[in-house]
Amino acid sequence: MATTNSTIEKIAPMFTDLLIKKIECLTTDWQKPWIASLEQGLPRNIRGTLYNGGNVLMLLFYTEFMKF
Repeated sequence: MATTNSTIEKIAPMFTDLLIKKIECLTTDWQKPWIASLEQGLPRNIRGTLYNGGNVLMLLFYTEFMKF
């Protein structure tokens, strides 16, 4: 399934908001890894297929902000 411009237009604002929130949370004494821990492995869909590309980054940001 090819990514369409309409899909990118829908996802881009949410991704941008998450990235801005992450940057705003950074401090000068920052010690934590930039992305949530991968102890549970990479995100997977309900069929068990690994997400790829920008989906991984967006899901890692989202799970960190939602404290999942």
